[in-house]
Amino acid sequence: MIKNNKIITRFAPSPTGLLHIGGARIALFNWIFAKQNNGKFLLRIEDTDKKRSTDEAIDVIIKGLSWLNLDYDELFYQTKLIDSHRGIVNKLLEDGNAYKCYLPLGEKTKSPWRDSSYKKIPEDITPCIRLKIPDGTTVFDDIVYGTITVNNDDIDDLVIQRSDGTPTYMLAVVADDYQMNVSHVIRGVDHLTNTSKQCLIYDLLGWERPKFAHVPLIHGNDGSKLSKRHGAISVLEYQNDGILPNSMIDYLLHLGWSDKGGHNEINLENALNNFKLEDIQLSSAQFDRDKLLNINHSYIKNNITNIVYLCKNPLIDKLKNKNIEILSDKQLESFIKLYISRSKTINELYINIISCLEGLLSSNFKLNDNVKNSIDIEILKLIIEKLHIIDIWNEENIENTLSKNFFDNNYKKPVIYKTIRGALIGHANSPYIISIMVIIGREKTLKKLNNFISLN
Repeated sequence: MIKNNKIITRFAPSPTGLLHIGGARIALFNWIFAKQNNGKFLLRIEDTDKKRSTDEAIDVIIKGLSWLNLDYDELFYQTKLIDSHRGIVNKLLEDGNAYKCYLPLGEKTKSPWRDSSYKKIPEDITPCIRLKIPDGTTVFDDIVYGTITVNNDDIDDLVIQRSDGTPTYMLAVVADDYQMNVSHVIRGVDHLTNTSKQCLIYDLLGWERPKFAHVPLIHGNDGSKLSKRHGAISVLEYQNDGILPNSMIDYLLHLGWSDKGGHNEINLENALNNFKLEDIQLSSAQFDRDKLLNINHSYIKNNITNIVYLCKNPLIDKLKNKNIEILSDKQLESFIKLYISRSKTINELYINIISCLEGLLSSNFKLNDNVKNSIDIEILKLIIEKLHIIDIWNEENIENTLSKNFFDNNYKKPVIYKTIRGALIGHANSPYIISIMVIIGREKTLKKLNNFISLN
């Protein structure tokens, strides 16, 4: 039975490191499952490890979820719940399901103090509290991995409260999930070994267990554990690199979930309609940065209007910082549209446009010697002469003029375009150079080409 017939999931990161894509995927699966069932998605910061938890990590977690648009219904900090944890520890003690232990904390053997007849109590040691593991087996059903059976003899009497009075993770996570009415615990498979122990705590307290679903981890493309060299970096670094949040969401959905809805593309809309925990794949997903970039490229190309709106003002700021002449809004928008198909990230879009405009408009731009030496001044003079006579400055007329005067007279088309491109923007590569000439207009085009001749 689900408490109150309400689906409630939670994402419970420990703020001892940054939110990377593995954690973001777990948050996403929890968010989708809650949303598609009209439930609640909770964020719980498990900050009881004060030595390792940092405000910076908490900030990154919250900002990362915000960037991905994974809105949570409530936010909890585990440290503020410690009093309730201690009350639950006392209840286990009172019921004889836990005991005070005077062994060093790291000891894993069965403690002599679990036997109530053992009376030897050291005077100089403050006890921790251990759970008294019962005999028999612990069985639980996992939505992804099926039925799991664990022999209780293989489980040590786990510490549920340290000698300094702070509850351990194992106790706190059970207490919090129960008191928050969490119906489904969806988390990484690295927590699977904890689940049998946590089930025992539920059972000894007489509490109903939540449903469990453990998600296989993400590995690098070489099959090894995901590391920074594979992409296990903060999700905010992907934001800074110019990955769009929708692209990241779609890519995370590709990692370990099969859309059985018959869609060729996996995206959030499909997932909200078709996501099932049972469809999570048992094999570990492999992170592929190139695939992420390709998805991001598709989003950029397919959302031109939004990308123009998103990029225009930041692009203006970047041009000002480089002292590059600012074009009109219409011209900047045209440049963004021109470079969209060539850019896999927003940062790459900025870099490409700035590189072009720096060569085109900056008086401090230094032309690459290889490009400079490849330009035939005499051919450039002929090009300028023919461009001068064009009445209406548009792509069709420029193309026709060049074709009539050069391409039809044994001048190779690549040579003509390379000459114009080199003299105009100082680069060997760019989008269609005729489009750039039309965007900046006749006056700026001819002025820049003539300046090249006068300086060379």
